[in-house]
Amino acid sequence: MNKVFISFEQNTKKFQWALLTCLVSLLLYGLYKNGFSYYFQGLITLQEASSLLVFPLISLACSFLYESIEKRRVHFSLSGAMEGILFCLLIHPRFPLWCYLILVVLYFLLKKFLATKLPTVSLICLIKVLSTLLSEFIFHIDYQNIVEVSYPYLYGILDAFFGRSVGALGTTSIFLILICYGVSCSNYYYKKELPIYILGSFFLLETIYVLLVSHDNLLLELLNSHVFFAAIVLAPMKNKSPAEAKGLVLYGIAIGIGCFLISNFVNMTDGIYIVLLLAQIIWTIYLNIQTVKYQKTLVTQKD
Repeated sequence: MNKVFISFEQNTKKFQWALLTCLVSLLLYGLYKNGFSYYFQGLITLQEASSLLVFPLISLACSFLYESIEKRRVHFSLSGAMEGILFCLLIHPRFPLWCYLILVVLYFLLKKFLATKLPTVSLICLIKVLSTLLSEFIFHIDYQNIVEVSYPYLYGILDAFFGRSVGALGTTSIFLILICYGVSCSNYYYKKELPIYILGSFFLLETIYVLLVSHDNLLLELLNSHVFFAAIVLAPMKNKSPAEAKGLVLYGIAIGIGCFLISNFVNMTDGIYIVLLLAQIIWTIYLNIQTVKYQKTLVTQKD
């Protein structure tokens, strides 16, 4: 059984570069899809298309500053670059830049504290959920970019697979996400089974629901890029899920069920990340209970 997702300190530079390339490809596609493709069609200005570049620049700059302060010298690692890019992939293109800056700063302020106090909870996932709640209830922003709001369109199966569908800045291309999965599987520490458990349970329930209840386009419902991204990139993160086989199966199935429920019965595009965060919190509580039981057992044995 593989142990952890991306242990930046333990993995080889070759693997880090390969994974960074995958994340950059997701980012570049997101920048093209949400900005420059519309500029080339004459639908938006170059300034509007280029404004999306500010998102990765902010997160990468903050990551550079954080590492330089930590090391007390100018320093920027591959892990810092991946962290900065991963952060901006999860934001949607209409999110306010000033609020994005606050969230990025908050992330790096809490990074060391959460790594010490709650190492099994993903801070990126937590910040993502916070941005989702802000978008949904404060800013009332949907996932359509500035052109999709004015020029709504229907998309087909290939569009959903290759990323034309509506989503966050870098989470719409299932094709590129699957490439990221293939690269990650080359690393021993990646829990390659977990995405299969999540996607398998989600696919099964979604298929039954579509065939018996909704009668929607099955393939379009299955090609949910948010589920793919959460299952492949976020769920198997280092120390954020069980290591033993049985626990990993239950954990993956529970997330898959939660993704199905929130996709069909809760009108929230990013609710899938809330499911993932809740799963991490519940697993953390379980670990704490097991630790307390073990400590009581040791005390009893000494007596």
